[in-house]
Amino acid sequence: MKILSSLNLKNCFKDYNLIYFILLSFCLGSFFINLSLTLCLLIFFIRFKIVKIYINQFKFLFYLLISFWVIFVVSTVINSPNDFKIIFKSFAHIRFMILPFVIIYMMQYVNKKKLIIFLNLIVIFLILDIFFQFYYKFDIFGYKLSDLGNPRMDRISGFFGTELVAGTFLSLFGFLALFLLKEFKLFKNEVTAFTIYLLTLISAIIITGDRVGILFILGIIIFNIIFNNYFRKYFTAIFLIFGLVSFFLIKNVETLFERYFKKFDPILKTNFFNNPSYD
Repeated sequence: MKILSSLNLKNCFKDYNLIYFILLSFCLGSFFINLSLTLCLLIFFIRFKIVKIYINQFKFLFYLLISFWVIFVVSTVINSPNDFKIIFKSFAHIRFMILPFVIIYMMQYVNKKKLIIFLNLIVIFLILDIFFQFYYKFDIFGYKLSDLGNPRMDRISGFFGTELVAGTFLSLFGFLALFLLKEFKLFKNEVTAFTIYLLTLISAIIITGDRVGILFILGIIIFNIIFNNYFRKYFTAIFLIFGLVSFFLIKNVETLFERYFKKFDPILKTNFFNNPSYD
């Protein structure tokens, strides 16, 4: 038993398990995101021989990303030759170029089932926190809507606090977590579980008031309906569900209606065919 426990402990400190911290860092704030990216850069150099295998498999993508980075650095140096802080930041963006390949390396070794469950736990916890904050005007950690610099209180942040990115996070990671979970078939009645999860996920994204998150959802759905033959029927159903849930929530919740529609009233009422007035 001692040998088994020591082996499990050693596995916890394997570099590929950093992927858990990367996922969690998005919830903890910019400092932890930068820390996780820096650690990825370190792993890139330590495990370069292994990571290089995945770079060779995606050579075009790698060189394309590096080309964008070089252009970005050169333009920064030309435009701000004396601002060493900005120049240093531009060089530091190399982390984002190599991150996909370090993630691919980690995914080859990490326990995928545990990782998917971990991601879903984060998503589900955020969904519950968003609903809690929506109804009680403060979240589980005490973040009050009145303290988020939004007098209308039509933005929900959940445990992200003053960073109003909950809807975008869910639109990116929520759908990913949902479809990955579906692959493991953990529920007896998969259709019911999938539908309930999907409804709560879409509802949570809408009530955050994050219009960028909504655009991400629409982009993901439309892209898959057009280009993904395998999942086309699923995303067509999701599109219909998304439309119905959006209509129901926005019509019945005044703050959401104002957030998504009333702000555009002056634009919609403008008659562009009238001659402009110069009075």
